[in-house]
Amino acid sequence: MSFGTQGYPSTLTFYVGCDNEREECGGQTICLRRGNQNLVVQGPSVIPRGYSGTWGEDPGIDEAIKDGLYGRIEKIQTLVSTMPFGSKNWAYFITKRDGTYSLVYRERNLYQVTTPPWASLVDEREILVTKMISPEEHQGIWDGKEVDLFMGWNEKYRRMLDRIMRAHNLLRGLDLTFEVLGHVTNSDGEIIGIMTEPAYGRYVEYSDRTDVYEAIAKIQSRSLWYSFDHTTIMVSKGKIRIESLMSVHPIPPEQERLADKLHSEYLDYMFDVLSIQRNPFTPYRYHQQLAKPLPGIPSPAAPMDDFVAKLMRCTLSCNGLNPEIQEDSKSEISRDRAVRMHRRFLGTGGRNIDRPYQVVRYDPFGSLLCTRRTKRFLLSSASSDTTESDIGDSSLLP
Repeated sequence: MSFGTQGYPSTLTFYVGCDNEREECGGQTICLRRGNQNLVVQGPSVIPRGYSGTWGEDPGIDEAIKDGLYGRIEKIQTLVSTMPFGSKNWAYFITKRDGTYSLVYRERNLYQVTTPPWASLVDEREILVTKMISPEEHQGIWDGKEVDLFMGWNEKYRRMLDRIMRAHNLLRGLDLTFEVLGHVTNSDGEIIGIMTEPAYGRYVEYSDRTDVYEAIAKIQSRSLWYSFDHTTIMVSKGKIRIESLMSVHPIPPEQERLADKLHSEYLDYMFDVLSIQRNPFTPYRYHQQLAKPLPGIPSPAAPMDDFVAKLMRCTLSCNGLNPEIQEDSKSEISRDRAVRMHRRFLGTGGRNIDRPYQVVRYDPFGSLLCTRRTKRFLLSSASSDTTESDIGDSSLLP
């Protein structure tokens, strides 16, 4: 889902994504956006000490990490109406001893890229962002052309931006990268992103073997090392294109022979795999976006009781941030309340959003759950005057 040529409504606040790091690496940073302004909320890490870092190894820990994210977003949601977009770019999430919480706003100076620019400097306000796949990967329109954007939205990704710019410089003239159209700047003239032609295409297959070997040979001819696999090399308009530029590094002279050996081993292994199965992965440009509208709700004066917490979770689920699927309750009270609640959402502006809210159910006797099946459930149980347009868009159903 994207907002097409109209861009994102400038009056809405969007949750764009987050970066979950360990405490010693900065903790958790959540990216919010309104208009063309970001606000990054930094809070304590939700990753337990001793976590191996392998998702799926311990489902209990995985769930705890997700719950920590959802819980923090719920609390941040109560503070949306007071957020100073445009005047501050950073906020620290503070939890007080009595259980209440607040945001402390600052203007934070992030890492400054050191790679000299070589293309046009483009003010971010000149770019119409039409899709935010993640806080760093955007798509948009500039000067009437489709563009892809990599944005350095926090310290980690600002440093990645510098590495990407350096790699583009190192590979210039080899015809292996998507063309750089400009360097994105903020209102202070700082480089905060890089803009390229759109990365249309597909990932490599076994039939591309010769072209890929030649591309890696070109890279190595520049005394460069490229750590790659079948999800980092694309074919676009019949040409090999390197997608993950953060993995391009200069090779010290004494390691060139080792780099040649490792490149050959990586290539042989990759094409051994592709010789027995097609590449199952989809380039990043075609991924669904994370960005979801985040409507503000009143902040409770005291720590949340169960009712307020579930109500907050309901508005969050309406934006698809808690997509668990569960069996629907047979409670008539729950059915009627779900229909009334969704009508209320539509009456407070839901119709003006390009993607209608998903329908959710508030169960007073259990947990609040978001389900794509709920629409059919509501239509089958609602009164005879309830129409499909009262419930939402059928395209949201699987």
